[in-house]
Amino acid sequence: MSTNTHRSIEDVAAEVAKVAHVDEDAVREAIYNAVRLGNLDSKFGFLVFNGILPLTLPDGLRMAILPDLHAPAHHEQIMWAVKEFLADYQPHILVLIGDVGDVFGLSAWPKNARIPENLAWEIGETRELIDELIEVSGCMHCFITMGNHEDRHRRWLMNIGGKIAGLVGMGSREPIMSFHELLGYKPGDKVTFIYDLQNAGGFGGGLKLNGDLKLIHGYIVRPRPGASPRAVSEKDLQSVVHGHTHRLGANMREITKGIIRSYEIGMLVNPAHSMMGYANLLNNWHPGLAVATVVNGKIHMNVIPIIQVEIDGRPRYVFSFNGKLYKATDR
Repeated sequence: MSTNTHRSIEDVAAEVAKVAHVDEDAVREAIYNAVRLGNLDSKFGFLVFNGILPLTLPDGLRMAILPDLHAPAHHEQIMWAVKEFLADYQPHILVLIGDVGDVFGLSAWPKNARIPENLAWEIGETRELIDELIEVSGCMHCFITMGNHEDRHRRWLMNIGGKIAGLVGMGSREPIMSFHELLGYKPGDKVTFIYDLQNAGGFGGGLKLNGDLKLIHGYIVRPRPGASPRAVSEKDLQSVVHGHTHRLGANMREITKGIIRSYEIGMLVNPAHSMMGYANLLNNWHPGLAVATVVNGKIHMNVIPIIQVEIDGRPRYVFSFNGKLYKATDR
């Protein structure tokens, strides 16, 4: 009788290196490159995808999932701790699960007239932050699920700028006003932007990992932490991870087809930022992030809350992972 055994990339690299009498690090790098070329560059390595992108990941692969940055309204102090964590964790895949950029300049909500609107600056700050996260994490690939805030530019074009909405760049052949084109990414860059089937953000686009877990920005909103993704998972009968609500919570329950899980992983925005004029204590927002590891073909999630404690007489945001405390700083 044969059994189906799942082995990690590290285990396979060690075995191959021993048999072939070659450097284990070189073998591991070759395996990762094969995964990237075979599973990302050639099949999934394009710049844009519309819909739910199926992604099959091998055992041992590490993933980091960052929610709702809202750059340039991201929490800069917490972000120092997140970058330190990413440098330690070194995820193979980085997922930014929506509302990476706030796109405040195109918001239809009433805004304080004293707050400057500078979309070019916003886009530049967003690109810089994405590049920093990709570099410090050392990831093979970054997937960015479009959120409802990135979708502000599409709605603005539909309402006001329809005459230029269809223009494409002569070099890229991409719509010049698309969010990814505004950021300046090109085919071949190790980043994929995921929209829904109508090229919109914040609704149906996302990732489906190993046929087991769906990652979306989120569109159903409930006031209780964890209730929003649970509503999605009960609707779809599918395990799900999402951001959008800025809340943090998790649920697990058994149905006839097995166990389905739902995770809501918080936010990395600064509620005190001038662009967050709608933030208040009633929002029930929680800073956080998540990591995932593939074990026996399944995606194992770890939701990491970021909490405020007093250090040296001052309130600091901190989170813990693998026994190390990561502290927000004023650098």
